[in-house]
Amino acid sequence: MSLDALDALEERIDKAVGTITQLKKAKDQLEGENAQLKGQLETLNKKIKSMEDRGGDLESLQDENRQLKGSQEELKSKLENIIGKLDKLQQ
Repeated sequence: MSLDALDALEERIDKAVGTITQLKKAKDQLEGENAQLKGQLETLNKKIKSMEDRGGDLESLQDENRQLKGSQEELKSKLENIIGKLDKLQQ
C-alpha cells in the first residue's frame, strides 16, 4: 500500500470516528430527552386519571344535586298545598 493510500484511509477512519462520536453524543442526548418526555407523559397520565376521577365525582354530585332539587320541589309543592289548606281554614 502506498503512503497516499494510507493517508486517505487514515482520513476516512478519522471521519468515521468523528461521525461515530457525534452519533453517540446525539444518542445520549436523545436518550436523556426520551427519559424526560417519559416522565412528563407519566405526570400527564396521572393528571388525566385524577381529572377523570374528579369527573366521576362531579357526575355523582350533579346527580345528587338533581335528586335534591327534585325533593325540594316536592316539599315545596306539599308545603304550598298545606298552606293553601290552612288559608282556607282561616277564612
